[in-house]
Parts: sequence; C-alpha cells; structure tokens
Amino acid sequence: MAKKSDTGTGCFAFIFTVILIYIMSLPFLFDFNRPLFWKILLIPLALFIGVPVIIIIVSTINAQESTRKMIEKIGKFDEQKKRFASSESYKYLVNFARYYKNKYDEEGIIEPKELTKLQNLLNSKGFQFDEIEIKMLVEYENFKEKITSNMPRNLREYCENFIKSYAEEYLNHKEFFIDILKENQVDFNPREIDKILEQTKEEIEMAEFEAGITSKKSITVSSEKIDRLTGYEFEHFLKNVFEKMDYTVANTKLSGDQGADLIISKAGEKIVVQAKKHTNKITNKAIQEVVAAIKHYNADKGMVVTNNFFTRSAVELAKSNNVELIDRDKLNDLLKTIDKEDIVKPLQEAKNDTNE
Repeated sequence: MAKKSDTGTGCFAFIFTVILIYIMSLPFLFDFNRPLFWKILLIPLALFIGVPVIIIIVSTINAQESTRKMIEKIGKFDEQKKRFASSESYKYLVNFARYYKNKYDEEGIIEPKELTKLQNLLNSKGFQFDEIEIKMLVEYENFKEKITSNMPRNLREYCENFIKSYAEEYLNHKEFFIDILKENQVDFNPREIDKILEQTKEEIEMAEFEAGITSKKSITVSSEKIDRLTGYEFEHFLKNVFEKMDYTVANTKLSGDQGADLIISKAGEKIVVQAKKHTNKITNKAIQEVVAAIKHYNADKGMVVTNNFFTRSAVELAKSNNVELIDRDKLNDLLKTIDKEDIVKPLQEAKNDTNE
C-alpha cells in the first residue's frame, strides 16, 4: 500500500506531465491544415511519451525523498547511539552480547525474540531503537570484543587483530573497524587504511608460511615426556602451547587461583583453564572447580587439560556446564599441529628453573 506522500507525488507528476504535453500539442491541434486522423493519433502518442516521463519523474522524486529520510534516520541513530554509549543502560547491551555470543544458531544469528526482548528493555530505558538498529548494535559489540580483547596499543596491533579475526572476509567488516578506531581515538589516515590492512594481511600470511616451512618436524613431545613433568612444569608447558595457538595467556596466582591455572583469550572469547597433571583419572572435583572459576573470572567457558583421562561422571558434568575437556589423546592430537621447537625450548627452561 503506497504512502500518502508517494500518492500525492505521483498525482502531481501526472498532472504536470499532461499539462506539459497539452501545451506542447496546442500548435498541432489548431493547425487546420492537418488531417483529423493525425490529430486523433496524437492521444496514444502523448500517452506513449507521457507515461515513461511520469515514471521517471516519480521515481526520481521518491529516490530523493528516500535518501533524505535515510540520511535523517542515520543522523538520529548516531546521535542516540552516542547518548546510549555513555549511559548506565549500555551495560545491558554488553551483557547481552557476551551472554549470547556462544548461543548463536548454526548461521550465527541470535533468535529474533531475544533481540525483541533487548529492544523492549532499552525502549523502557528511553532509547527507541528499531529491530535493525538493535541487531546492528549487538553485532558491533561482538565485533568490538574481538578486536579489543587483548587491549591493542596502536594501529598496527588493531589491524593484526582485525585480520586474524576475519581473515579473507575482513573487507566486509571494514566500516565497523573504522568505527572502532575512531571510538578508541587511534591515529590513522582513512585514505591509507586499505593499503595498511592489505600490507598487514600479507605480513601475517608470510609469517605463517615461514613458520610452516621452518618448523622442526623431527622434534617430538611424547606422552611419556609429559608424564615426567611436575604440576608446575605442566602448567608452564600448556601456557606455551596456548601462546603458540595465538591465545593471549595469563597465569593466575599460584595461591588462591579460584579454580583456574591459566586464563586464555582469543577473538573476544575468555576461557579459564585448569591444568591437571595426574597419575589417576580426573574426577568431578576438577569440573566443579573450573565451573566456579568461570563465574569468578567472568569467563565465557572453562577447560580442563590433563595428561590422563576423565571419569564418566566428570564427562557428563562437563557437558552440562560448558566445560571443554582435553584428555591425553586430545592433547596428543593438539600437539601434532604445533611447531614443537617453540614449546620444547620454553619447557626445558621451566625445568631448569625448577631444578635450581
């Protein structure tokens, strides 16, 4: 159903075109030397010419009006977004994005009804965002978490995070990236950003290629070698494994660690890790401890890594509490994908420190 403004525009364009054609046809109509047949033929000819003209005029006017409304809507959205970002209500968006980050469906889309709930909540707080704007805000918040989770300090580090997070699809998210740079007051030249991103991408690919062809495949880290480590050495060993996998790794305090030995993060996801080097199977207790650590450190999920295996009840408890289990076999599979030289050398250093 057409809007009243569109109907009025169409009527105006039609009347204007008919009058224009009529005026242009007057000399022809009152030319008594021309046959009546040609004068009658003028009517369908005028329609043939006039209808396309009407369509063009109406389309042009509607396009201009739509553009004006879109610019006006974007301006209002930007103004409201700035006010929202500095308000107490912004925490609802942050918590929503964090909570639903791991609850996307297979296409990576949040259930529409959940977005509607967030929209209604923010509307009750005085922020009138529509459905499209709410979705955009959530997507932007998830994007921001991925780019800034390891607290980049300069343009180079922001670009590296961006390329590593989105790989070949980074150009599809460039507008969000520009907004992140502006929001964090990063000094950059908009005209040079495409060139900088492409250079960063090439450097990352080259570094990965070089690491791949220079890795020492002859170096092995067997389960037996891991079994001879102390608990502290095993923790240090895992720290280097996760760093090799491009995680940002932080050690918790040796005492009072609240159920976590390591806190690792990548692409906006924070994981608490418990290292269990043990001669027996790992029981429910380790799962319960890491579940408590998830809440204490406000993490997205938990992980328990062991040189042994897990009891059946521990596996069942982990499944229902968003805890990933890495047993002896999975750890061996994981190590096959890593450059062994990068983890064996630090491991030896840790062993030397322990001996001292």
